[in-house]
Amino acid sequence: MADKPILFSAPMVRALLDGRKTQTRRVINAPSAHDAIAVFGADFLTLRGNFDLLPIRALRGDRLWVREAWRSMDGLDGSNATEIAANCIEAGYRRPWAPLHYEADGARVDWIAELRGFGTKAGRYRHARFMPRWASRLTLIVTDVRVQRLQDISGEECAAEGVCEFAMLPPTDADAADARIVFRDLWNRLHGPEAWDANPWVAAYSFRVIRANIDSEAVGYAL
Repeated sequence: MADKPILFSAPMVRALLDGRKTQTRRVINAPSAHDAIAVFGADFLTLRGNFDLLPIRALRGDRLWVREAWRSMDGLDGSNATEIAANCIEAGYRRPWAPLHYEADGARVDWIAELRGFGTKAGRYRHARFMPRWASRLTLIVTDVRVQRLQDISGEECAAEGVCEFAMLPPTDADAADARIVFRDLWNRLHGPEAWDANPWVAAYSFRVIRANIDSEAVGYAL
């Protein structure tokens, strides 16, 4: 079992929190993606020996801790996540912490109401790529990894990607075709106008969501 970070946008974080997102797809940047047989084996599903080519390099049973956009209080704007963690350890805390504000839904953890050196309001925006492990609030347990062409995704799988966030679509069979259109349009917005038509090879990760930090007891009990 390995632990890996994974980035998600605000809408996708909300879908994770709501239980509407249980899959994600990431493009495989293989040297010769068109020749997938040579890279992944005849059935395209054999990952053994090709682990380094996976976008997240995660396999079944691995744990992914979610990185998302965040803030702390304005009194900490001059410190990065590493410096905050170092100050916590120096002060005698067992693990790093800080007042946290999550951009996706405005949730706050350990927020200090009174003035105590942390400032008086939400501080500067911090991109998801700068979220440290100790600040993450979502953990994903990988249940399946498949290699496939992007356009092989089904309507039901599009719903499992959380695209209903963008179209107000309930994840039902009747809306499967609409969900696929929404997923196509979202993919093009994220990866470029011709990204869907390029039909790249992707790693499709399925997972279950635990609404807790990866190092918390809650995650340990859920394994």
